[in-house]
Amino acid sequence: MNFLTVTLSEDADIVNENLNEINKIYKVNKLYIVCPQNHKEIFINKLSSKNYEIINEEDLLGFSEFTSIFDELSSNLTYREDFKKRLKWYYALILKFFFIHKFYEENNENLVIWEGDTIILKKIKFFENYKSIPYCYVTYFHKIYFDVCKELLGTLPKYYGSFITQFGSITKGEANFLFKSLNLENLPNKKFNLLFSKKILGAVFKTQSKYDNAMFADYELIGINKLNQTFQKPIPIFFLRPALDGKLTTAQKYFAKLFNVNHITYEHRHPNKHSKDMLLRTQTWIRFIKILPYFYFQFKFYQLKFNFKYYFKLY
Repeated sequence: MNFLTVTLSEDADIVNENLNEINKIYKVNKLYIVCPQNHKEIFINKLSSKNYEIINEEDLLGFSEFTSIFDELSSNLTYREDFKKRLKWYYALILKFFFIHKFYEENNENLVIWEGDTIILKKIKFFENYKSIPYCYVTYFHKIYFDVCKELLGTLPKYYGSFITQFGSITKGEANFLFKSLNLENLPNKKFNLLFSKKILGAVFKTQSKYDNAMFADYELIGINKLNQTFQKPIPIFFLRPALDGKLTTAQKYFAKLFNVNHITYEHRHPNKHSKDMLLRTQTWIRFIKILPYFYFQFKFYQLKFNFKYYFKLY
């Protein structure tokens, strides 16, 4: 099994901790890190495990080329300037698919895409019977993402949830099914990367007449494709992402695991007061004791609601 992280050097300490943890839990062939070339040295100096490979994002598709595609498609877009402010964010999402395409040209092994600001706490079963296992985030749903997925894939499954769980697993068969669904199969990498970029941006601009801060999600596309190929009931998974304002201690991680927290995310690049400089301080016990049971019982409520709708076919 292999892991992929598309990230920046600001996440180097988190990536290092996460790589050490996944090496304890799984037999990992390699963690692939896609980042700007000038961030490479920082990762080399920070990472203590050696089973990683750093890939220059420019070797997949340069940001300047991606910007040119955006400029070509957005000339008449009313929210062009707002979207352009977030263009690097979209570029990072789409880079994952460039890597998936290149990886499966050369490999048959399974691949897990993992966020650079996220640390695994408990073993997650990613694959079974030659298929990836779909996990979902039951307390979140952003309709725009699925409008774009439907435009790209032509259909949505009858029953699904949000797949933004901070990771996504994919097999070679599922990747090939996605590329076929997008009419992008059997293409050389460079051509695929250019056409895939046009597909994603074109679908966003076609379906969305008004600007939203987030209009495409990589994990939603991977998850919907998975269910379109072979339907499986998505499994709700619990993790801590919002409300943390510091790094968890060893003891806090232990208690988090008792509440079945599978992984934690440090959203340290977000501009809100909780996220700013959160990596420079330790999570207080007072706040931790407040948020852990709150989000646990919130998850349990939405999990029950999600399962009820599925079993009684209320969708």
